[in-house]
Amino acid sequence: MASHPDPHPLAGRQARIRTARYPGLVLTVEVIDWYDRFTERSWTQNVERSDSHALDYAARARSEGLSCDGEVVLTDRDTAGLELFHVSEFVIDDAAEGALTPPDAGAARDLDARPYSPDEARVARFFAETGIGGGDDPIGFILASHAELARQRNALRGLKTPLQAAAQALRSYQHGNSGPDLAEEVADACDAALVRVEDA
Repeated sequence: MASHPDPHPLAGRQARIRTARYPGLVLTVEVIDWYDRFTERSWTQNVERSDSHALDYAARARSEGLSCDGEVVLTDRDTAGLELFHVSEFVIDDAAEGALTPPDAGAARDLDARPYSPDEARVARFFAETGIGGGDDPIGFILASHAELARQRNALRGLKTPLQAAAQALRSYQHGNSGPDLAEEVADACDAALVRVEDA
């Protein structure tokens, strides 16, 4: 049972991580959710189930002196895939706070107050020259589009656990087992997942 009933405040957004595993680097990751909320078990419970991500975090916790509490977040990093990080590893200085908040999809960036960096200007020029567009703020358009795609992907990922449970229950019934309580539990989980996807 998840100890975090509500989504992580940065779920579906990018965050910055500083960890002893990669000294001197600040990583950019996409926050999926609290690990226990996503898997419906704590990372320590999943260590016992030989979950590779939980085992990896356990090894880091031991070698890097990380907390063994439940404040662990599941993230996705393009170059490394899924990784677990403790909340203490999140960069939360003022500059990072701005980086963690995606732009409002309906509001253009004030380019007088926050002009584009050279790299951002190059991307905006490419959008204009190729006819892709992006409105008055192509960079904001990209970031807002990415945030929406991440939100939709996370909603679909939320179907994985109930679908796995449903498949296992059906296999059990296939072999002659019966379990009304299991059927009710799995059906409730599937219904809840479908509501989350419909609301997404």
